[in-house]
Amino acid sequence: MSWSSEAWKPWPNPLTLRGSLNIVWWWNMGRNAEKQPAATGDKSEYLSLISLQPNVQHILGASIPRAGHHLLAWCLQNYFGDRLGYCAYYVEEKCCRKFPCENHQGREFIYIKNHDFDFVLPKNLPAKYVIQVRGILPVLISNFELSLKVDKGEDTWDHFVRASKFWTGYYKRFLEKWVMESCMEDRSIVVVYENLVSDFEKQMYEIVKFIEPTEEVDSNKIKLIFDNHRIFLKRKVEDFKHFNEEYFRQAETELSPYLRAANIPTHF
Repeated sequence: MSWSSEAWKPWPNPLTLRGSLNIVWWWNMGRNAEKQPAATGDKSEYLSLISLQPNVQHILGASIPRAGHHLLAWCLQNYFGDRLGYCAYYVEEKCCRKFPCENHQGREFIYIKNHDFDFVLPKNLPAKYVIQVRGILPVLISNFELSLKVDKGEDTWDHFVRASKFWTGYYKRFLEKWVMESCMEDRSIVVVYENLVSDFEKQMYEIVKFIEPTEEVDSNKIKLIFDNHRIFLKRKVEDFKHFNEEYFRQAETELSPYLRAANIPTHF
């Protein structure tokens, strides 16, 4: 089966994708009415919350789902220790449901997870942005497999195709906003998952230096994190149950301008 141009029409209404594929679950996480003020994207509301903690460096983790956000969060927590607080308000029961987070008092840094599902996260806040991306094929596969674990749906080719249409629409818009249309200069860094795991020590050095440019980076600590976590590429696209070379090859071809803009390596 060939790659369908349907994937390049506007992002589909997730309510039409109900059934054994739990895309609605993902969508609702992004549209959680309790997360304030992200539902409106009102910059003034963000600024009022940030002003509550003027001595804290806010780090906004704008990431595509399954692009290594939790891996990087774990590594940064191990590097900075108690100096860094972390918030993933999509899933944490005790989360304050506010953005930026109000819970981590006394920290120097607060690292906040946001997939920007609604594309309303402002790009001009007084914060630093860590933008995480990944190759389109592992993104499609990993998000599909995660939805199966969450919803226990049918693991079929048809459902995978439907999911890939949803995720390629989101993927395209995310890269357009955060990479291709970004004018954030020294306030952002783009982290490509494949580069993070294949050249971990160099990538972590650059990320740590971006977050705290006034301090000397502790390369020994970064090496210790790498040795303890055994970070490496674990996924082989060909091992996916529904692997279809023609379909995947065409997916990368259609997305090639976006992949090149973000320096994301391709599989084919």
